[in-house]
Amino acid sequence: MLGRQTVPLLRSWRRAHPHIPLDVVRRDNSTAGLATGDTDVAILRTVPAEPRIRTEALYTEDRVAAVPDDHPLGDRDQVLLAELTARPDLPLALWPDTGTTSPDLWPPQHRPARTVEVGNVDEWLNLIAAGGAFGLGAAGTAESHGHPGIRFIPVSDAPAATVYLARPVHPTHPLMEDFLAAVRDVVSG
Repeated sequence: MLGRQTVPLLRSWRRAHPHIPLDVVRRDNSTAGLATGDTDVAILRTVPAEPRIRTEALYTEDRVAAVPDDHPLGDRDQVLLAELTARPDLPLALWPDTGTTSPDLWPPQHRPARTVEVGNVDEWLNLIAAGGAFGLGAAGTAESHGHPGIRFIPVSDAPAATVYLARPVHPTHPLMEDFLAAVRDVVSG
């Protein structure tokens, strides 16, 4: 969701609207459930190709590498993209529906030799923790998904990822505007 800003948002909403429940759900698809009506508002790190969904950029996040905690780079304070691909035996884990990473983030001469696709963040984390891949994600992933066996390391030369507030073009909940305002307030404060 919003990384370290998630809990302040949830607490702020509860204080302002004690009788209006807020259900936080995860939908592992490109619209986070907006296209199917499963969700009313979503926090995304990619813009879906869906004309019925409106997005606005909230802020950017630095990129982090996710490596097994016993990886040779695991004790570093930061890494470069090219260092992550120096071990051709370790593929880059990607989840195409919702991830912000592709081999195109690397210069052609340093692109990952192999990639492996996963279906959701849990599969991504478990594959990396088991030593089967490395990953590249937004800082919010590290903040929200700490995992035993994984070390998240800032990547100093990777472009930032944009975090988007997304909603259907036509509001699906009577308090949608209140919630959108709460999100904007938390991220701006």
